[in-house]
Amino acid sequence: KGSFGLQLLYEYDMITLKTICVSTDQTGSVLTAMKRLQDIADQVGVSRTTVSNVLHGNTKKVSKEMIRKISEILNQEGYVPNTSSRELTRKGSCIIGLVLGYNCVHGIPSLRDTFVAELLSGVEETAHRNGYYIMLINGQDKNTDQVAEIASRWNVDGLVVLGLDEKKYKELRRQLNKYMVLIDTYPEAEYHYVNVGTDDFGGGAMIAKYLLDNGYTQAIFAAECDTGADHYRWKGFQHQMRSAGIDCGEERHILLPEDLSLRRVMYGHYLDCFVQAGAVALASDYDAAEVMNYLQDHGIQVPEQVSVTGFDDCIYAELMHPPLTTVRQNVPAKAEAAVELLVRLIRQEPVECKNYVQPVELIRRSSVRESTPNAAPWSKDLHKNHK
Repeated sequence: KGSFGLQLLYEYDMITLKTICVSTDQTGSVLTAMKRLQDIADQVGVSRTTVSNVLHGNTKKVSKEMIRKISEILNQEGYVPNTSSRELTRKGSCIIGLVLGYNCVHGIPSLRDTFVAELLSGVEETAHRNGYYIMLINGQDKNTDQVAEIASRWNVDGLVVLGLDEKKYKELRRQLNKYMVLIDTYPEAEYHYVNVGTDDFGGGAMIAKYLLDNGYTQAIFAAECDTGADHYRWKGFQHQMRSAGIDCGEERHILLPEDLSLRRVMYGHYLDCFVQAGAVALASDYDAAEVMNYLQDHGIQVPEQVSVTGFDDCIYAELMHPPLTTVRQNVPAKAEAAVELLVRLIRQEPVECKNYVQPVELIRRSSVRESTPNAAPWSKDLHKNHK
C-alpha cells in the first residue's frame, strides 16, 4: 500500500542524512526513518553529547575504541555534518556562490550551454580542492536583489560572477559586502574589480587573419549581441580586416536574434550573402553549428561553397560535420583562475592585477576550405596593438 520516495538533505538533531528512502502509508506518515543521536548513544552506552562530538570531529576526550564504534554506526546510518546548521555559525561558511546572470543563452536554458556547463564543472572542481562548497545562484536575468538576498542568507564567503555587466556589478556591490571575481566583464574605463577574461579581441583578429590568408576578403561576422565578449570579437575581426586594407563596416556585422526560430528566418534572409562572401565567422560554436546545419539543409556544401568558423572550441566542435575550425578558449583554466583568485581575496592575500586575460588558440579542422594550409596566426601578435 505504501509508496517510496528519496529524500535529500534530511535534517535532524543537527545532522544531515545524505540520502534516505522512506516508506509512507496512505496518510503520508513516515513508517521507517533514521536513528536519532540518542538511539546511537543508548546503543553504545555513552551520552548523546559524545555521539555528537564524534560526528563533528571533536574527539579529544573520546577513546579510540569508542570513536571506532560510534563511527561505524554513523557510517551505516549515512550521517554527515549538517553544513547549513554548523558551518554558518562560524565566521566563514566555506561556501562560494557561482552567480549566473542569465537564465537563457542561444534561446536555451543556460545550464544546457556547453560553455556554462564546462565553466561550472571547473569552478566546482577548483573550489573542492580548496575546501569550499559551491552554491549555484540564479541571477534571474541580472536580478541583483535576489543574488544579494541568497548570498547574505547563506553567508557565502565570496562570489564568482558570470553574466553581469559593470553596471549590474556596481549595483550588486552596493547591496552586498562580499569578495567577488567576475568572468568576461568589460569596464567602460579601467578595471576596478578582479576579472578573468579571454583575449576576445585577439581571437576575432586571429580568425580574420586566417580567413584573409585563405582568400576570404569579404567574410561576414555574425553574433547574437554587440556587447561584452561578442563585441570585442567583432572589433578584433574588423580591426584585422582594416589593417589588411579591406573595407569592413557594419554591413559585414550581422546581429542574430536570441530566439531560434527567428535566427532561422535570418539565416534564410542572408543565405545569398553567405554564398557570395564565401565565409562566415560566428562568435560562438553553437551559432556556427546552426549555420552549418542550415546551409547543408539547403543544399549548400561546407566548406566547398561556404566556409564556417566558430569561437570557444566546445566539446562538440570536433564532432560536427565537417569538424569545426574555431578559436579555443581554455574554459577549465578560466574557471580555475577565477576560484583561485577569489580564495586569495577571501584569505586576504595580495592579488597582483585586476584583469587576468586567458590566451586563445586557432584550432584548424575541416569547415574552412584552405588555400594556404600553413597559415596559423598567434593571438599575442594580433592583440599587441589593442588596449
